[in-house]
Amino acid sequence: AMTSGDRAIDIIDPSQQNDNHAGILKQRRHTSPKRKQNQSLPNRNDTFRRRKRVSPRHHIVFSIRDVIKFIFGYTMLLFFVLKIYLSMSSSGESNMDSNQGPRAMLRSKVETKEDKKNEKEPYWSNPMWWIEDEPDDWFERIYISQIERKKNYHALRYMDIKNNFNPVCGHYRFDTSGMPDATVIVPVLNEETGMLSMTIHSILARTPPELLREIIIVDDSGADHTLDNANEEEIAELALLSPKVKVVHNAERIGCAKSRMVGANMAEGEVLVFVDSHIEMESATWLEHLLVPILENPRTVSTQTIDVIDDLDSKHLYQGKALNFWGIVNENFIFAYQNERFNEANETIEHPSAREPYETPFIPGSLFAIRKDEFFRLGGYDKGLYVWGGENTELALKSWTCGGRLVIVPCSRVGHMFRVHMKETGSRWPPLITAETMQKAGFDADYKTKYKVKGENFNDFEKIVKWNNIRVLSLWTNDETMQNYNKRTFGSRTLPPDWQQAQEKIKTDPFALEQIQKKKENQCQSFDWFDKHVYMRLTGNHHPLHSSLMKE
Repeated sequence: AMTSGDRAIDIIDPSQQNDNHAGILKQRRHTSPKRKQNQSLPNRNDTFRRRKRVSPRHHIVFSIRDVIKFIFGYTMLLFFVLKIYLSMSSSGESNMDSNQGPRAMLRSKVETKEDKKNEKEPYWSNPMWWIEDEPDDWFERIYISQIERKKNYHALRYMDIKNNFNPVCGHYRFDTSGMPDATVIVPVLNEETGMLSMTIHSILARTPPELLREIIIVDDSGADHTLDNANEEEIAELALLSPKVKVVHNAERIGCAKSRMVGANMAEGEVLVFVDSHIEMESATWLEHLLVPILENPRTVSTQTIDVIDDLDSKHLYQGKALNFWGIVNENFIFAYQNERFNEANETIEHPSAREPYETPFIPGSLFAIRKDEFFRLGGYDKGLYVWGGENTELALKSWTCGGRLVIVPCSRVGHMFRVHMKETGSRWPPLITAETMQKAGFDADYKTKYKVKGENFNDFEKIVKWNNIRVLSLWTNDETMQNYNKRTFGSRTLPPDWQQAQEKIKTDPFALEQIQKKKENQCQSFDWFDKHVYMRLTGNHHPLHSSLMKE
Protein backbone atom coordinates (compact mmCIF):
# COMPACT_ATOMS: atom_id res chain seq x y z
CA ALA A 1 0.00 0.00 0.00
CA MET A 2 1.20 3.49 -0.79
CA THR A 3 0.46 6.67 1.04
CA SER A 4 -0.23 9.90 -0.76
CA GLY A 5 3.41 10.95 -0.28
CA ASP A 6 4.91 7.82 -1.84
CA ARG A 7 6.00 7.61 -5.42
CA ALA A 8 5.69 4.59 -7.61
CA ILE A 9 9.01 3.08 -8.68
CA ASP A 10 8.87 0.48 -11.39
CA ILE A 11 11.63 -2.05 -11.81
CA ILE A 12 12.08 -2.56 -15.52
CA ASP A 13 14.56 -4.25 -17.76
CA PRO A 14 17.43 -1.87 -18.47
CA SER A 15 17.30 -2.89 -22.15
CA GLN A 16 13.81 -1.44 -22.34
CA GLN A 17 14.76 1.76 -20.59
CA ASN A 18 14.67 3.98 -23.69
CA ASP A 19 11.37 2.58 -25.01
CA ASN A 20 9.54 2.95 -21.74
CA HIS A 21 11.02 6.26 -20.70
CA ALA A 22 8.04 8.25 -21.82
CA GLY A 23 5.69 5.83 -20.10
CA ILE A 24 7.60 6.18 -16.90
CA LEU A 25 7.20 9.93 -16.96
CA LYS A 26 3.53 9.57 -17.75
CA GLN A 27 3.07 7.11 -14.92
CA ARG A 28 4.95 9.41 -12.60
CA ARG A 29 2.59 12.26 -13.43
CA HIS A 30 -0.38 9.95 -12.98
CA THR A 31 0.73 8.80 -9.55
CA SER A 32 1.97 12.20 -8.38
CA PRO A 33 -0.24 14.39 -6.19
CA LYS A 34 -2.78 16.48 -8.05
CA ARG A 35 -1.53 19.76 -9.35
CA LYS A 36 -3.34 22.89 -9.74
CA GLN A 37 -4.98 23.32 -13.10
CA ASN A 38 -2.83 26.30 -14.01
CA GLN A 39 0.47 24.60 -13.06
CA SER A 40 2.72 24.08 -16.05
CA LEU A 41 4.68 20.93 -16.77
CA PRO A 42 8.16 20.69 -15.22
CA ASN A 43 10.93 22.18 -17.29
CA ARG A 44 13.72 20.09 -18.69
CA ASN A 45 16.17 20.68 -15.89
CA ASP A 46 13.59 19.85 -13.26
CA THR A 47 12.74 16.67 -15.14
CA PHE A 48 16.38 15.72 -15.24
CA ARG A 49 16.79 16.32 -11.50
CA ARG A 50 13.75 14.28 -10.75
CA ARG A 51 14.86 11.55 -13.05
CA LYS A 52 18.20 11.32 -11.28
CA ARG A 53 16.53 11.37 -7.93
CA VAL A 54 13.90 8.77 -8.60
CA SER A 55 15.66 6.46 -11.08
CA PRO A 56 18.35 4.43 -9.31
CA ARG A 57 18.22 2.06 -12.32
CA HIS A 58 20.58 4.32 -14.30
CA HIS A 59 22.91 4.67 -11.27
CA ILE A 60 23.12 0.92 -10.82
CA VAL A 61 24.18 0.33 -14.42
CA PHE A 62 26.90 3.00 -14.16
CA SER A 63 28.30 1.60 -10.89
CA ILE A 64 28.67 -1.91 -12.25
CA ARG A 65 30.46 -0.62 -15.33
CA ASP A 66 32.74 1.53 -13.19
CA VAL A 67 33.61 -1.42 -10.94
CA ILE A 68 34.47 -3.53 -13.98
CA LYS A 69 36.77 -0.81 -15.32
CA PHE A 70 38.40 -0.37 -11.90
CA ILE A 71 39.06 -4.07 -11.50
CA PHE A 72 40.52 -4.32 -15.00
CA GLY A 73 42.75 -1.29 -14.52
CA TYR A 74 43.97 -2.44 -11.12
CA THR A 75 44.78 -5.87 -12.52
CA MET A 76 46.85 -4.32 -15.31
CA LEU A 77 48.67 -2.13 -12.80
CA LEU A 78 49.57 -5.13 -10.67
CA PHE A 79 50.78 -6.93 -13.76
CA PHE A 80 53.16 -4.12 -14.72
CA VAL A 81 54.44 -3.73 -11.13
CA LEU A 82 55.14 -7.45 -10.97
CA LYS A 83 56.93 -7.29 -14.31
CA ILE A 84 59.15 -4.43 -13.12
CA TYR A 85 59.86 -6.28 -9.87
CA LEU A 86 61.00 -9.40 -11.67
CA SER A 87 63.17 -7.47 -14.12
CA MET A 88 64.85 -5.48 -11.36
CA SER A 89 65.44 -8.60 -9.27
CA SER A 90 67.03 -10.49 -12.14
CA SER A 91 69.22 -7.59 -13.27
CA GLY A 92 70.42 -6.88 -9.76
CA GLU A 93 71.59 -10.36 -8.85
CA SER A 94 75.22 -9.56 -9.57
CA ASN A 95 75.16 -6.43 -7.45
CA MET A 96 72.99 -7.50 -4.53
CA ASP A 97 72.91 -10.18 -1.91
CA SER A 98 70.28 -12.88 -2.29
CA ASN A 99 68.23 -11.26 0.48
CA GLN A 100 67.99 -7.90 -1.30
CA GLY A 101 65.26 -6.73 -3.64
CA PRO A 102 64.26 -3.55 -5.46
CA ARG A 103 63.50 -1.84 -2.19
CA ALA A 104 67.07 -2.49 -1.02
CA MET A 105 68.37 -1.19 -4.35
CA LEU A 106 66.36 1.97 -3.94
CA ARG A 107 67.58 2.37 -0.38
CA SER A 108 71.15 1.83 -1.58
CA LYS A 109 70.76 4.55 -4.20
CA VAL A 110 69.38 6.92 -1.59
CA GLU A 111 72.22 6.15 0.79
CA THR A 112 74.75 6.66 -2.01
CA LYS A 113 73.31 10.10 -2.67
CA GLU A 114 73.45 10.88 1.04
CA ASP A 115 77.04 9.67 1.22
CA LYS A 116 78.01 11.92 -1.67
CA LYS A 117 76.18 14.77 -0.03
CA ASN A 118 77.97 14.25 3.29
CA GLU A 119 81.31 13.23 1.77
CA LYS A 120 84.24 15.32 2.96
CA GLU A 121 86.17 17.38 0.53
CA PRO A 122 89.46 15.87 -0.65
CA TYR A 123 92.32 16.80 1.64
CA TRP A 124 94.18 18.67 -1.09
CA SER A 125 91.19 20.97 -1.68
CA ASN A 126 91.02 22.03 1.96
CA PRO A 127 94.27 21.16 3.80
CA MET A 128 94.32 21.39 7.58
CA TRP A 129 97.45 23.57 7.71
CA TRP A 130 98.95 26.65 6.14
CA ILE A 131 101.82 29.09 6.76
CA GLU A 132 101.38 32.66 8.02
CA ASP A 133 103.68 35.65 7.75
CA GLU A 134 104.44 35.79 11.47
CA PRO A 135 104.98 33.09 14.12
CA ASP A 136 102.59 32.65 17.04
CA ASP A 137 103.13 31.30 20.57
CA TRP A 138 103.56 27.74 19.26
CA PHE A 139 106.53 27.09 21.57
CA GLU A 140 105.42 28.81 24.78
CA ARG A 141 101.74 27.92 24.65
CA ILE A 142 100.25 25.42 27.10
CA TYR A 143 96.68 24.15 27.42
CA ILE A 144 96.38 24.28 31.19
CA SER A 145 95.96 27.25 33.51
CA GLN A 146 98.87 28.66 35.49
CA ILE A 147 97.07 27.80 38.71
CA GLU A 148 96.69 24.20 37.61
CA ARG A 149 100.30 24.09 36.47
CA LYS A 150 101.66 25.27 39.81
CA LYS A 151 99.39 22.92 41.74
CA ASN A 152 99.67 19.65 39.81
CA TYR A 153 102.27 19.88 37.03
CA HIS A 154 105.54 19.96 38.98
CA ALA A 155 107.38 18.04 36.22
CA LEU A 156 106.42 20.45 33.42
CA ARG A 157 109.54 22.34 32.34
CA TYR A 158 110.27 25.45 30.29
CA MET A 159 113.50 24.64 28.49
CA ASP A 160 115.63 27.00 26.40
CA ILE A 161 115.47 24.75 23.33
CA LYS A 162 113.51 26.88 20.85
CA ASN A 163 116.55 27.00 18.61
CA ASN A 164 116.23 23.25 18.10
CA PHE A 165 113.44 24.02 15.63
CA ASN A 166 113.54 25.40 12.14
CA PRO A 167 112.15 28.96 12.57
CA VAL A 168 109.48 28.35 9.93
CA CYS A 169 107.89 25.71 12.20
CA GLY A 170 106.43 28.57 14.23
CA HIS A 171 104.65 30.03 11.19
CA TYR A 172 102.40 26.98 10.75
CA ARG A 173 98.70 27.24 11.53
CA PHE A 174 96.31 24.30 11.87
CA ASP A 175 92.58 23.68 11.58
CA THR A 176 92.21 21.11 14.33
CA SER A 177 88.47 20.69 13.67
CA GLY A 178 89.33 18.54 10.64
CA MET A 179 92.00 16.45 12.36
CA PRO A 180 91.54 13.02 13.98
CA ASP A 181 91.91 12.63 17.73
CA ALA A 182 94.71 10.55 19.21
CA THR A 183 95.35 8.03 21.95
CA VAL A 184 98.85 8.25 23.42
CA ILE A 185 100.14 4.86 24.65
CA VAL A 186 102.94 4.82 27.24
CA PRO A 187 104.39 1.44 28.35
CA VAL A 188 106.42 1.74 31.52
CA LEU A 189 108.87 -0.61 33.24
CA ASN A 190 111.72 0.10 35.65
CA GLU A 191 111.51 3.83 34.99
CA GLU A 192 113.61 6.39 36.82
CA THR A 193 111.58 8.31 39.37
CA GLY A 194 110.04 11.47 37.91
CA MET A 195 110.58 10.61 34.24
CA LEU A 196 107.08 9.22 33.72
CA SER A 197 105.62 12.37 35.31
CA MET A 198 107.66 14.56 32.95
CA THR A 199 106.31 12.50 30.05
CA ILE A 200 102.63 12.71 31.04
CA HIS A 201 102.76 16.36 32.14
CA SER A 202 104.31 17.53 28.89
CA ILE A 203 101.73 15.61 26.84
CA LEU A 204 98.73 16.97 28.74
CA ALA A 205 100.03 20.55 28.83
CA ARG A 206 101.21 20.79 25.21
CA THR A 207 98.49 18.92 23.33
CA PRO A 208 95.27 20.58 22.11
CA PRO A 209 92.47 19.08 24.27
CA GLU A 210 90.26 18.48 21.25
CA LEU A 211 92.95 16.27 19.70
CA LEU A 212 93.94 14.32 22.83
CA ARG A 213 91.41 11.55 23.37
CA GLU A 214 93.29 9.80 26.16
CA ILE A 215 96.64 8.71 27.56
CA ILE A 216 96.98 5.01 28.37
CA ILE A 217 99.79 4.06 30.75
CA VAL A 218 100.54 0.33 30.52
CA ASP A 219 102.38 -0.77 33.64
CA ASP A 220 104.40 -3.85 32.71
CA SER A 221 105.85 -4.44 36.17
CA GLY A 222 103.61 -7.44 36.74
CA ALA A 223 102.31 -8.67 40.05
CA ASP A 224 105.75 -9.55 41.44
CA HIS A 225 107.40 -6.20 42.20
CA THR A 226 110.45 -7.86 43.69
CA LEU A 227 111.77 -8.03 40.14
CA ASP A 228 112.14 -4.27 39.90
CA ASN A 229 111.66 -0.96 41.61
CA ALA A 230 108.23 -0.10 40.27
CA ASN A 231 107.01 3.45 40.87
CA GLU A 232 103.46 2.49 41.80
CA GLU A 233 102.87 5.66 43.82
CA GLU A 234 103.90 7.88 40.91
CA ILE A 235 101.61 5.95 38.55
CA ALA A 236 98.69 6.24 40.99
CA GLU A 237 99.25 10.00 41.28
CA LEU A 238 99.22 10.43 37.52
CA ALA A 239 95.97 8.48 37.26
CA LEU A 240 94.29 11.20 39.35
CA LEU A 241 95.73 14.07 37.33
CA SER A 242 93.15 14.02 34.53
CA PRO A 243 90.17 11.92 33.43
CA LYS A 244 92.07 11.40 30.17
CA VAL A 245 94.81 9.43 31.96
CA LYS A 246 94.05 5.71 32.18
CA VAL A 247 96.27 3.07 33.77
CA VAL A 248 96.46 -0.63 32.95
CA HIS A 249 98.46 -3.01 35.15
CA ASN A 250 99.63 -6.16 33.39
CA ALA A 251 99.11 -9.26 35.51
CA GLU A 252 102.49 -10.53 34.37
CA ARG A 253 105.41 -8.99 32.56
CA ILE A 254 104.80 -9.29 28.82
CA GLY A 255 107.34 -6.93 27.24
CA CYS A 256 107.31 -3.75 25.20
CA ALA A 257 105.53 -4.89 22.03
CA LYS A 258 102.79 -6.77 23.84
CA SER A 259 102.23 -3.87 26.26
CA ARG A 260 101.74 -1.54 23.31
CA MET A 261 99.22 -4.01 21.90
CA VAL A 262 97.31 -3.87 25.20
CA GLY A 263 97.03 -0.10 24.83
CA ALA A 264 96.19 -0.28 21.13
CA ASN A 265 93.36 -2.74 21.70
CA MET A 266 91.64 -0.54 24.26
CA ALA A 267 92.36 2.79 22.52
CA GLU A 268 89.40 4.96 21.49
CA GLY A 269 91.27 7.52 19.38
CA GLU A 270 91.46 7.37 15.59
CA VAL A 271 95.24 7.67 15.73
CA LEU A 272 97.65 5.78 17.98
CA VAL A 273 100.74 7.59 19.28
CA PHE A 274 103.36 5.31 20.85
CA VAL A 275 105.86 7.02 23.16
CA ASP A 276 108.41 5.96 25.77
CA SER A 277 108.10 6.73 29.48
CA HIS A 278 111.18 9.02 29.54
CA ILE A 279 110.39 11.73 26.99
CA GLU A 280 109.32 15.38 26.86
CA MET A 281 107.19 17.06 24.19
CA GLU A 282 108.99 20.26 23.21
CA SER A 283 106.26 22.43 21.63
CA ALA A 284 102.51 23.01 21.62
CA THR A 285 102.16 21.87 17.99
CA TRP A 286 103.97 18.53 18.19
CA LEU A 287 100.81 16.50 17.52
CA GLU A 288 99.43 18.68 14.70
CA HIS A 289 102.71 18.38 12.78
CA LEU A 290 102.67 14.64 13.35
CA LEU A 291 99.10 14.29 12.02
CA VAL A 292 99.57 16.24 8.78
CA PRO A 293 101.38 13.43 6.86
CA ILE A 294 98.69 10.99 8.00
CA LEU A 295 95.97 13.30 6.66
CA GLU A 296 97.80 13.39 3.33
CA ASN A 297 98.20 9.61 3.23
CA PRO A 298 96.26 7.47 5.79
CA ARG A 299 98.80 4.64 5.44
CA THR A 300 101.60 6.74 6.88
CA VAL A 301 103.66 6.04 9.99
CA SER A 302 104.62 9.54 11.15
CA THR A 303 107.67 9.84 13.40
CA GLN A 304 109.00 12.63 15.62
CA THR A 305 112.49 14.09 15.43
CA ILE A 306 114.46 13.20 18.57
CA ASP A 307 116.63 15.51 20.66
CA VAL A 308 118.76 13.87 23.34
CA ILE A 309 118.20 14.43 27.08
CA ASP A 310 121.37 13.86 29.07
CA ASP A 311 121.02 10.79 31.28
CA LEU A 312 124.06 11.71 33.40
CA ASP A 313 122.92 15.23 34.25
CA SER A 314 120.66 15.29 37.31
CA LYS A 315 118.70 18.16 35.72
CA HIS A 316 118.29 16.17 32.50
CA LEU A 317 119.35 19.02 30.23
CA TYR A 318 119.42 18.69 26.46
CA GLN A 319 122.60 17.84 24.57
CA GLY A 320 121.98 20.43 21.89
CA LYS A 321 120.04 20.17 18.67
CA ALA A 322 120.01 16.78 17.00
CA LEU A 323 120.70 16.56 13.29
CA ASN A 324 118.09 15.25 10.92
CA PHE A 325 118.76 11.65 9.93
CA TRP A 326 117.36 8.84 7.87
CA GLY A 327 116.59 5.74 9.90
CA ILE A 328 118.53 2.67 8.75
CA VAL A 329 119.73 -0.67 10.16
CA ASN A 330 123.34 -1.59 10.82
CA GLU A 331 125.10 -4.84 9.93
CA ASN A 332 123.55 -6.50 13.01
CA PHE A 333 120.08 -5.45 11.86
CA ILE A 334 119.79 -2.97 14.74
CA PHE A 335 118.33 0.49 14.19
CA ALA A 336 120.81 3.28 13.42
CA TYR A 337 120.96 6.71 11.74
CA GLN A 338 122.44 8.13 8.54
CA ASN A 339 122.56 11.88 7.91
CA GLU A 340 123.66 12.03 4.26
CA ARG A 341 123.27 10.02 1.07
CA PHE A 342 124.78 9.68 -2.39
CA ASN A 343 128.07 10.90 -0.96
CA GLU A 344 130.45 9.17 -3.36
CA ALA A 345 131.02 12.52 -5.05
CA ASN A 346 131.04 15.63 -2.88
CA GLU A 347 128.84 17.49 -5.32
CA THR A 348 125.94 15.05 -4.92
CA ILE A 349 125.69 14.84 -1.12
CA GLU A 350 122.08 15.14 0.05
CA HIS A 351 120.72 15.76 3.54
CA PRO A 352 117.23 15.31 4.97
CA SER A 353 114.83 18.21 4.95
CA ALA A 354 115.15 20.61 7.87
CA ARG A 355 111.42 21.44 7.91
CA GLU A 356 109.19 19.26 5.75
CA PRO A 357 108.43 15.58 6.52
CA TYR A 358 110.66 13.18 4.61
CA GLU A 359 110.51 9.44 3.97
CA THR A 360 112.80 7.02 5.79
CA PRO A 361 113.37 3.25 5.52
CA PHE A 362 113.29 2.60 9.28
CA ILE A 363 112.22 4.42 12.44
CA PRO A 364 112.96 4.07 16.17
CA GLY A 365 110.80 1.77 18.25
CA SER A 366 108.71 4.60 19.65
CA LEU A 367 107.66 8.25 19.22
CA PHE A 368 105.47 7.76 16.16
CA ALA A 369 101.81 8.02 15.15
CA ILE A 370 99.72 5.70 12.99
CA ARG A 371 96.01 5.38 12.33
CA LYS A 372 94.46 2.65 14.47
CA ASP A 373 92.80 0.97 11.49
CA GLU A 374 96.10 1.02 9.59
CA PHE A 375 97.98 -0.44 12.55
CA PHE A 376 95.64 -3.41 12.72
CA ARG A 377 95.50 -3.75 8.93
CA LEU A 378 99.21 -4.50 9.18
CA GLY A 379 98.59 -7.03 11.96
CA GLY A 380 99.77 -4.84 14.83
CA TYR A 381 102.96 -6.01 16.52
CA ASP A 382 104.01 -9.64 16.28
CA LYS A 383 102.92 -11.14 19.62
CA GLY A 384 105.90 -13.48 19.42
CA LEU A 385 108.35 -10.63 20.11
CA TYR A 386 109.38 -10.71 23.76
CA VAL A 387 110.71 -8.10 26.22
CA TRP A 388 112.40 -5.61 23.86
CA GLY A 389 113.82 -5.29 20.36
CA GLY A 390 112.75 -6.08 16.82
CA GLU A 391 109.35 -4.34 16.94
CA ASN A 392 110.57 -1.25 15.09
CA THR A 393 112.24 -3.13 12.22
CA GLU A 394 109.22 -5.41 11.94
CA LEU A 395 106.75 -2.49 11.71
CA ALA A 396 108.93 -0.69 9.16
CA LEU A 397 109.23 -3.72 6.88
CA LYS A 398 105.54 -4.59 7.01
CA SER A 399 104.49 -0.97 6.44
CA TRP A 400 106.70 -0.38 3.40
CA THR A 401 106.14 -3.78 1.78
CA CYS A 402 102.38 -3.79 2.45
CA GLY A 403 101.49 -0.44 0.89
CA GLY A 404 102.40 2.05 3.61
CA ARG A 405 105.21 4.51 4.18
CA LEU A 406 107.35 5.96 7.00
CA VAL A 407 108.18 9.65 7.43
CA ILE A 408 110.17 11.71 9.93
CA VAL A 409 108.71 15.12 10.86
CA PRO A 410 111.32 17.82 11.70
CA CYS A 411 108.78 20.25 13.22
CA SER A 412 107.48 17.66 15.70
CA ARG A 413 110.38 17.41 18.12
CA VAL A 414 110.64 15.42 21.33
CA GLY A 415 113.28 15.11 24.02
CA HIS A 416 114.29 11.51 24.75
CA MET A 417 116.57 10.19 27.47
CA PHE A 418 118.62 7.32 26.09
CA ARG A 419 119.79 4.83 28.72
CA VAL A 420 123.45 5.03 27.82
CA HIS A 421 125.34 5.30 31.11
CA MET A 422 123.55 2.49 32.92
CA LYS A 423 126.38 1.66 35.34
CA GLU A 424 127.08 5.28 36.22
CA THR A 425 123.43 6.11 36.81
CA GLY A 426 122.42 2.86 38.47
CA SER A 427 119.83 2.42 35.75
CA ARG A 428 117.09 -0.15 36.22
CA TRP A 429 117.62 -1.19 32.62
CA PRO A 430 117.79 -3.80 31.22
CA PRO A 431 115.04 -5.55 33.19
CA LEU A 432 115.34 -8.94 34.82
CA ILE A 433 113.90 -11.71 32.65
CA THR A 434 112.25 -14.75 34.16
CA ALA A 435 112.85 -18.33 33.05
CA GLU A 436 109.18 -18.54 32.10
CA THR A 437 109.58 -15.64 29.68
CA MET A 438 112.66 -17.17 28.11
CA GLN A 439 110.87 -20.46 27.52
CA LYS A 440 107.80 -18.71 26.09
CA ALA A 441 110.12 -16.97 23.64
CA GLY A 442 111.33 -20.36 22.38
CA PHE A 443 114.43 -21.08 24.46
CA ASP A 444 115.04 -24.43 26.15
CA ALA A 445 115.05 -24.86 29.92
CA ASP A 446 118.87 -24.93 29.99
CA TYR A 447 119.12 -21.61 28.11
CA LYS A 448 121.63 -20.23 30.61
CA THR A 449 124.43 -22.36 29.18
CA LYS A 450 123.23 -22.52 25.57
CA TYR A 451 122.58 -20.07 22.73
CA LYS A 452 126.09 -18.70 22.52
CA VAL A 453 127.32 -16.31 19.84
CA LYS A 454 130.76 -17.09 18.43
CA GLY A 455 131.52 -19.00 21.61
CA GLU A 456 130.49 -16.14 23.90
CA ASN A 457 127.65 -16.59 26.34
CA PHE A 458 125.50 -13.45 26.46
CA ASN A 459 123.12 -12.39 29.19
CA ASP A 460 119.41 -13.19 28.88
CA PHE A 461 118.48 -9.73 27.62
CA GLU A 462 120.99 -9.85 24.76
CA LYS A 463 119.81 -13.35 23.84
CA ILE A 464 116.21 -12.10 23.66
CA VAL A 465 117.19 -9.18 21.39
CA LYS A 466 119.07 -11.47 19.02
CA TRP A 467 116.20 -13.93 19.00
CA ASN A 468 113.72 -11.17 18.12
CA ASN A 469 115.95 -10.16 15.20
CA ILE A 470 116.08 -13.75 13.94
CA ARG A 471 112.30 -13.92 14.13
CA VAL A 472 111.80 -10.67 12.16
CA LEU A 473 114.35 -11.69 9.53
CA SER A 474 112.73 -15.13 9.18
CA LEU A 475 109.28 -13.64 8.62
CA TRP A 476 110.00 -10.51 6.57
CA THR A 477 113.21 -10.99 4.58
CA ASN A 478 114.51 -13.86 2.43
CA ASP A 479 116.87 -16.83 2.72
CA GLU A 480 119.84 -14.93 1.31
CA THR A 481 119.49 -12.11 3.83
CA MET A 482 118.98 -14.58 6.67
CA GLN A 483 122.13 -16.48 5.71
CA ASN A 484 124.13 -13.26 5.51
CA TYR A 485 122.91 -12.30 8.98
CA ASN A 486 123.93 -15.70 10.32
CA LYS A 487 127.38 -15.38 8.81
CA ARG A 488 127.94 -11.91 10.21
CA THR A 489 126.50 -12.69 13.66
CA PHE A 490 127.42 -16.33 14.23
CA GLY A 491 130.31 -16.79 11.77
CA SER A 492 128.47 -19.30 9.58
CA ARG A 493 125.73 -19.10 6.98
CA THR A 494 123.75 -21.61 9.02
CA LEU A 495 122.58 -21.06 12.58
CA PRO A 496 124.15 -23.06 15.41
CA PRO A 497 122.01 -26.13 16.26
CA ASP A 498 120.37 -24.66 19.38
CA TRP A 499 119.45 -21.41 17.60
CA GLN A 500 118.30 -23.36 14.57
CA GLN A 501 116.07 -25.51 16.74
CA ALA A 502 114.47 -22.36 18.15
CA GLN A 503 114.00 -20.98 14.62
CA GLU A 504 112.19 -24.16 13.52
CA LYS A 505 109.46 -23.42 16.07
CA ILE A 506 108.49 -20.33 14.09
CA LYS A 507 106.95 -22.52 11.38
CA THR A 508 104.22 -23.72 13.73
CA ASP A 509 104.02 -20.71 16.04
CA PRO A 510 100.44 -19.30 15.97
CA PHE A 511 101.63 -15.69 16.28
CA ALA A 512 103.98 -16.14 13.34
CA LEU A 513 101.18 -17.73 11.30
CA GLU A 514 99.05 -14.64 11.98
CA GLN A 515 101.74 -12.43 10.45
CA ILE A 516 102.11 -14.73 7.43
CA GLN A 517 98.36 -14.58 6.87
CA LYS A 518 98.46 -10.76 7.00
CA LYS A 519 101.21 -10.77 4.37
CA LYS A 520 98.94 -12.76 2.07
CA GLU A 521 95.88 -10.61 2.74
CA ASN A 522 97.78 -7.38 2.09
CA GLN A 523 99.65 -8.80 -0.93
CA CYS A 524 102.93 -7.54 0.49
CA GLN A 525 106.02 -7.07 -1.65
CA SER A 526 109.29 -8.99 -1.23
CA PHE A 527 112.36 -7.90 0.68
CA ASP A 528 114.21 -7.49 -2.63
CA TRP A 529 111.51 -5.00 -3.64
CA PHE A 530 112.09 -3.15 -0.37
CA ASP A 531 115.83 -2.93 -0.99
CA LYS A 532 115.36 -1.67 -4.55
CA HIS A 533 112.44 0.73 -4.18
CA VAL A 534 112.83 1.95 -0.60
CA TYR A 535 116.26 1.43 0.96
CA MET A 536 118.37 2.27 -2.09
CA ARG A 537 116.12 5.16 -3.11
CA LEU A 538 116.17 6.78 0.32
CA THR A 539 119.72 6.07 1.49
CA GLY A 540 121.75 5.62 -1.69
CA ASN A 541 122.93 2.19 -0.56
CA HIS A 542 121.76 -1.40 -0.39
CA HIS A 543 120.77 -2.65 3.04
CA PRO A 544 123.88 -3.83 4.97
CA LEU A 545 123.01 -7.53 4.66
CA HIS A 546 122.88 -7.35 0.86
CA SER A 547 125.14 -9.95 -0.78
CA SER A 548 127.06 -7.27 -2.69
CA LEU A 549 128.23 -5.83 0.64
CA MET A 550 129.28 -9.10 2.24
CA LYS A 551 132.99 -9.80 2.45
CA GLU A 552 134.12 -13.36 1.89
